[in-house]
Amino acid sequence: MPVNPLEVDILALADFGHEVLVTPATGDPYTLTMIYDEPDEEGGLGHINGNLSQPIFSCLPADAVLISPGTVLTLAGIDYKVFDALPRFQAMTEIRVVEQ
Repeated sequence: MPVNPLEVDILALADFGHEVLVTPATGDPYTLTMIYDEPDEEGGLGHINGNLSQPIFSCLPADAVLISPGTVLTLAGIDYKVFDALPRFQAMTEIRVVEQ
């Protein structure tokens, strides 16, 4: 019996997902269930040190097709502007954002 490779991700969304307001550049806002992650890793790049990570949202690939750079995601009253959506093979799409 074939296994859906997104099955674990779907379970993770049910357990750890947040309702996120998605406001596209054009069209009406809508909500999606997404996972929010804000890494706290400090790192260095040559002589530059600091926090090199940004918050990341993750959602199912089918939900990510309408999310493009410039879209605003709102979680707990904080707005995040999308600058990239990175599809992953047989996994959730990572949405890279910058806090507004």
